[in-house]
Amino acid sequence: MTNSEKMLEALENQELEIAQDYFQKALTTDDDETLISLGQELEFLGFIENAQTIYERLLKQHPEYHELHLSLAQIAVDNGDIDKGFEELEAIPNDSPSYLAALVSMADLYQLLEIPEVSEAKLLEARKLAPDEPLVTFALAELYYSIGQYKKAVKEYATLNALEIQEQTGISIYERIGTSYLYDGHLEHGIEFLEAAYQQQAHPTDDLLYQLGFAYFQLKDYQKVIQYLEKLMEQNPEYEIAQYYLAQAYLQEERIAEADEMLKLGVKNNPYNALMYQ
Repeated sequence: MTNSEKMLEALENQELEIAQDYFQKALTTDDDETLISLGQELEFLGFIENAQTIYERLLKQHPEYHELHLSLAQIAVDNGDIDKGFEELEAIPNDSPSYLAALVSMADLYQLLEIPEVSEAKLLEARKLAPDEPLVTFALAELYYSIGQYKKAVKEYATLNALEIQEQTGISIYERIGTSYLYDGHLEHGIEFLEAAYQQQAHPTDDLLYQLGFAYFQLKDYQKVIQYLEKLMEQNPEYEIAQYYLAQAYLQEERIAEADEMLKLGVKNNPYNALMYQ
């Protein structure tokens, strides 16, 4: 058993002092691959300083381990040190296999800093390097979606394998396309894709149910509004804006008592919501 394995075993037994002793031994006795695996496991367990120590020590010994800069960048960003995150990412040369991941990470940071034009430039550079990498296209689509460039977002989303992306990211491409169409004023197209997303998901998200309810409200199909927003209320009774539209739909269907109950619930959850009082 390696010292890395002994450390993890000690942590599992909540023997922290013993674990730290094995950690120091692992740094001098275990091979690089074992130490990298230990660092990743420690990150997962929340022992960030230990993981950082491993990565920094290995990089001093092996500057060519560029992938460790990615890990150190993520640690820095999680600690609120964005400048340090950029420093780590910029240390990766453009001929490194890790450069593509560095570009995507830099794009994320520029988006976090609300500099979308630089974020876009980094992702377009990444796509030149890997035109067939779906996660790069997905990142570009997500950028356009987040800044309201819905036509561009739909164009990028449409090139992706919806099931594959959902498995990898947990995000529904159909839902993203449908919402983009809604925000861009194309209700029928939006509903078509949102319904597809609904059929695809065993447990539809709150936002998907709301978008469907809101879309049908625009079309004055109040029975559909009630269908989706009632399901949303079952999942999340505090989804405030949905309470308002569900109450309106009840009123249109002359279900006055249910409308009154929903409005009272809305006022109870937020006494300052003027829409509910109106």
